[in-house]
Amino acid sequence: MAFYELIIKESKEPFDYSGIINSVKNLAAKIKTSSTVIPDNRVHNINLTKGLIQNYFKPSSTTHRSSGSYAIDLENYLRRSKIEASRYDFKQGFYTLSRIRQFDDNFFESFLQNIAALANLGKNKKGYLFVGISDKEADTQRVEELDMMQVPRISPFGIVGLEREAKLRGVSLDEYILFITRKIRDSELPEWLKTSINTNVNPITYSGNTVLMLEINAGTETVWHKNRLYIRDGNEKKSQEVSGAQVAAVYALFK
Repeated sequence: MAFYELIIKESKEPFDYSGIINSVKNLAAKIKTSSTVIPDNRVHNINLTKGLIQNYFKPSSTTHRSSGSYAIDLENYLRRSKIEASRYDFKQGFYTLSRIRQFDDNFFESFLQNIAALANLGKNKKGYLFVGISDKEADTQRVEELDMMQVPRISPFGIVGLEREAKLRGVSLDEYILFITRKIRDSELPEWLKTSINTNVNPITYSGNTVLMLEINAGTETVWHKNRLYIRDGNEKKSQEVSGAQVAAVYALFK
């Protein structure tokens, strides 16, 4: 993960391999260990290792990233989502999983509500919404049955992708992604939020299936959708409408 931070996130590359090797001698004696995974220990160990090796890295001479690096990104997001549940949301897609396959406007409305809820995490916070990932094994198995495909899994997530829905719509994947972004643009979300989302749309391909990742950057004010206020309930991993005294609590997050 220290290499991931330096190479992927900070776009650096190693230039002194001997220096890296020498810097991590006796590292095992310095890191914190336990019989179970403790997030604080993990962060400490990554930062410690990064601090030891970073002087032997330099800014990368190329900005090219392989498809494999994006797959690593996705795996990392999914692992983080288990700890920071309120900041992450997942949609298998927008087509029904019944025998009659059709685009479900109710699914899309729920998707817009989730965007609004993530934008209400608090001033300048960030959430992530993934389309093309199932977080229920029953839905993953249903996709496999209906779309006759083998779905790769990163437990408990199924990477079902969006190619299958593009096929149902009779368009290319690029055209289907454009269709989704246009529906966001035509929604009743605030203009600044729609612009922010559509400029931070990232398709990620994992084992041949393309997932759409949307970064939801909260601004400096609360977001209402169709005159309703939504927040993320981290325990339930879904959005919920708030009213009464709870509205004041949401506004307080942006002071």
